[in-house]
Amino acid sequence: EGLSYRYALYDSWWYPHSSGGVTNWSQAMPDVFPDGMEGVYEATGWPVQAHNRWWSWENVYAKQNGGQYEFIIDEERGGALPLEQAFWDDLLGNKQDWGLRVYEQDWLYNEFYQHVEALQQSATLGRQWLMQMGRGAEKNGLTIQYCMPYARHLLQSLEIPSVTQARASDDYKPSNDQWAIGGGGTPPDA
Repeated sequence: EGLSYRYALYDSWWYPHSSGGVTNWSQAMPDVFPDGMEGVYEATGWPVQAHNRWWSWENVYAKQNGGQYEFIIDEERGGALPLEQAFWDDLLGNKQDWGLRVYEQDWLYNEFYQHVEALQQSATLGRQWLMQMGRGAEKNGLTIQYCMPYARHLLQSLEIPSVTQARASDDYKPSNDQWAIGGGGTPPDA
């Protein structure tokens, strides 16, 4: 009682998934937000922090799936990685219409180690991905929160002014060991 809400956090339940990864981050599922993200923002006026996870190999943006952007598709591991700056510029463009202020890139360690093998084979691909994401956010007046990062992600963020925060722990939920922050915990505290 007496607490006023100033922000809304939309976690992973608002967008469609396939193989665990996101397939379409541009529109909310109608059974979650029948009036769309714009309807919620118009009704509340609350700025939004919106979650995203790794890209599914079946995402709607990849040219391989009929989209308009170049992606590395790792069907075996279930992930994909955008390769073009235009992707981030377009993905994050006009999202302030539904209140977006903070883009939350979650599952960073999963993206790098479980879903896109090319990230383990290239010394520069990870930097390219994070820099493009950061430029897209900056161009659109947004900030970024990294979640479940390794030290390499946090160090890379030094080149990315739009990254303003990071969450060191795993997700907060009952019976989860979210306070065992391990390798990602020390740098944010330093």
